[in-house]
Amino acid sequence: MGEGASFLDTGEAVAMASPGSRGTNQAGVRLYNERLILSLIRRHRSLAKVEIARLTGLSTQTTTVIINRLEADGLLIPGEPQRGRVGQPSVPYSLNPDGAFGLGLMIGRRSSDLVLMDFTAGISRSAKARMSCGTGNG
Repeated sequence: MGEGASFLDTGEAVAMASPGSRGTNQAGVRLYNERLILSLIRRHRSLAKVEIARLTGLSTQTTTVIINRLEADGLLIPGEPQRGRVGQPSVPYSLNPDGAFGLGLMIGRRSSDLVLMDFTAGISRSAKARMSCGTGNG
């Protein structure tokens, strides 16, 4: 019997959590899948639902539900339908630059820089403040 398993009186193995591990719930799995899809789209610039399902191993239905939620939240934008293949045209999805923003702040000895980045890591705004250094004779 290996670590992480135990036998009951019936002889069946029961999975045991290793020390320090935590379980998850449905919301945790949903958030993980959302992050997975967002990171794939970020890496590939744009992907259709079928490609996302293939790369993640998620069902097409699950992928569609997650993408629809991310689009409703303003994080994804649909592109132009890609025609020329058998069946319905596929719609590539990409990150919405205005879907989320991040701030970066660097404080140095002589200046400070503040940067506002959009969801695609593009710099939307930046500001620099220079500070005068005292001579220390005070």
